[in-house]
Amino acid sequence: HGWYVGGVIRAAAELCPLDPAASAKAEIAFSVEDDFQARGVGSALFARILRVARIRRLRKLIVVCMPHNARMQAIAAKHGAFLTVLRDRARPVRRPV
Repeated sequence: HGWYVGGVIRAAAELCPLDPAASAKAEIAFSVEDDFQARGVGSALFARILRVARIRRLRKLIVVCMPHNARMQAIAAKHGAFLTVLRDRARPVRRPV
């Protein structure tokens, strides 16, 4: 899923089932160019991914972000995610769909 401005992709989100044959879990990933952050783009992409996940009957989504990535954590929390801290490493963010 992409966010285009003037025909150029400026942000993207991806939904990857962890085991498509046996699992209702998927990992989601986001990337938003610096100039387009703090404008609602990440939140809009998160909402779009949630809609797709519901259609695919996924029950748990996981996104991993760095502990200092407060923007991603705030977006995830806004959409009902539960944050888990792992020893100063990346934080898995789990969101029931």
